[in-house]
Amino acid sequence: MELTWEPGPRRWRKIYKGGPIRSRARSSACPEKSCSRTGPQRLVGGEEAGIDARAPEHPLHRIIEELRRRREWAAQFGDHEALARLDRTIDEAPHRPA
Repeated sequence: MELTWEPGPRRWRKIYKGGPIRSRARSSACPEKSCSRTGPQRLVGGEEAGIDARAPEHPLHRIIEELRRRREWAAQFGDHEALARLDRTIDEAPHRPA
């Protein structure tokens, strides 16, 4: 496990799946850098498990949500042509299997 000590904020840091995981030394059992890394490693390991448990977002999720938002607008204002076009586009979009 590659942990890096940040002396300014006094915490351990690790980059995991493109994002930083930080553990505050004050909140862990190890208030100083010279202490054992066991406490921060357990904290970081727990956060890694939480990141791994999250379902990955569908690559087109934001686009599909924007199309649904536009569909609601078209339905609200009675734009039947746009409504039909958006329905077709949303139906044709590749969705994640359930």
